Amino acid sequence: GITIKCLDQIKDFPGARTYLFKLISQYGYNAVQSDEILESESTGALWKSASHVATKYHDKLIVKNICSSEFDDIVISHSGIFEMYNGHKLEISKQKKVLFEKSKSIEYIDGDLVQYPLTVRRWKHGDRMCPLGMKGNSKKIQDILTDEKINRLDKEKCLVLCSRDKIIWLMNIRLD
Repeated sequence: GITIKCLDQIKDFPGARTYLFKLISQYGYNAVQSDEILESESTGALWKSASHVATKYHDKLIVKNICSSEFDDIVISHSGIFEMYNGHKLEISKQKKVLFEKSKSIEYIDGDLVQYPLTVRRWKHGDRMCPLGMKGNSKKIQDILTDEKINRLDKEKCLVLCSRDKIIWLMNIRLD
């Protein structure tokens, strides 16, 4: 897919409709959808073609391949390396020494507080967690994703790691 920045400035181009249509027609969009995109004022609006989905996010248009929204929960009953999706892997292992990582894709969780089985699943509306540093105040996952400025298309792909029914990690974003 593509990201088109400065969408509001494109509106002022002579021939803006033709210009945008030329950019997005290769992703299956028609002239009517191109006009709707230019006229839209709302962040989060969606347009679908047969193969792609586009969303307006502030002053950007993000066009991505339609990926299957199907995701089977992964149940983890022991340490190891687990296949996720699209070649991604999750490694669960016991560590004696904790290193502080800058990467949000690596987290250390107190093993005494974790109870198997662990579950990896897509987040659901209404899910809550207590982000590290909030001192006992829970927050909706939806609000955390908005605060992190994650666009609508990427929000749909976010996963959570649960210990029993408690969310312990909004994966690659925030730790409980």
